[in-house]
Amino acid sequence: MSSPMTVHSQNQSEERPISWKELERLLFGKESEERLLSRKELERLLFGKESEERLLSRKELSDRWDVSIKTLKRREKAGELRALSLSTNCVRYRLSEIMEIEREAESTAA
Repeated sequence: MSSPMTVHSQNQSEERPISWKELERLLFGKESEERLLSRKELERLLFGKESEERLLSRKELSDRWDVSIKTLKRREKAGELRALSLSTNCVRYRLSEIMEIEREAESTAA
């Protein structure tokens, strides 16, 4: 695993390590049984050694595909794009799935 995660305090000059329990609380609120990701899956996605296990934000994906965030949201609603909701304001996409979509688009364009 890479270096411990840190969190900035309110004065922004002090960093402190963050525990998995605190990360879960920040991502999911109260310890909910309705989690979309388990702690192990979240850890694997955040720190996985395989580059395709990386998660992309909406901004990163919109830049990569040169489309608007609204277009990404439309594709999610249409079922063309699967998003992971880490919280109400935190949506990510698996790079492996994005690369598969890109491969399919290249093969149909050829």
